[in-house]
Amino acid sequence: MTKRLFYPLFRDSWKEAFITDRIQHVFKKAGIWHLDPERTIGPLRRLVLELASPKPILARTPLTSRTTRRVYKEYKRALTQKGLALIFRGHEELTIKDLIN
Repeated sequence: MTKRLFYPLFRDSWKEAFITDRIQHVFKKAGIWHLDPERTIGPLRRLVLELASPKPILARTPLTSRTTRRVYKEYKRALTQKGLALIFRGHEELTIKDLIN
């Protein structure tokens, strides 16, 4: 299909689809006009789960990326020297493990 053949088809579809009633309906459905932020943003919000009690940082060195991320999240909640040392040890171990493989 060439541009010359495509444009007349597109033009007719455009004229049929873009009418005032349809445009207003779409804006209303999306909650954009009349502004309803809850309708637009509400579905995007994540539920915030409250933890009953924070998990203590484990004494073992994290040896996987997943456990390193978990230890880092724990460290952000309670900034301690012990938690920071544990993160550094985990990164060192993972680096060595990566270099050997």
